Amino acid sequence: MQRTIKGVFLKNLVKVVEKQKGPEGRVQLEEKFGDLNFSAFKDYSFECFGKIVASVCKVMYGENSPQAQFEIGKLMFEIYNKSVIGKTMFSLLGTNPKRAALGAGRAMNTVTSGLDIEIADLGPKKVKLRIKNDSQHIRHYEGVWAASAEMLNLKAKITARELAPEDHEYIVEWE
Repeated sequence: MQRTIKGVFLKNLVKVVEKQKGPEGRVQLEEKFGDLNFSAFKDYSFECFGKIVASVCKVMYGENSPQAQFEIGKLMFEIYNKSVIGKTMFSLLGTNPKRAALGAGRAMNTVTSGLDIEIADLGPKKVKLRIKNDSQHIRHYEGVWAASAEMLNLKAKITARELAPEDHEYIVEWE
């Protein structure tokens, strides 16, 4: 199965660059990436997603570093959180941290396809999230989990491990 992401997230990532870096930021992004006219309803490959994320990292943070990938992961969560589908998912999952964490796979599957997502309950305030077939930098989803913990007003510790290429595990614990 091909790995894809909905175009609305790529489109909104471009808008974030424009908002934070102005018209010059869009020009820089276009020079690094190419055509930025994404269709909100089209599915784009993870190869395209990875390329736009790397380009956004360079424009926003000056380099495509692990820390920049973490920050883009946080931005992607904010984009999802503000979207209609994100608002719908979070209204269904509620604000209970355990319920939200255990529903993360369903939430991700609303906007991506082709990822193998496993979630395990490790106790009252701890979960393991494993994403296989994931070509994004390991820090990307670490940023996503950090932003979700912030949204729930949790002090969280996130431990990320690369089990194999494109196979990432995240242990998320909170107080």
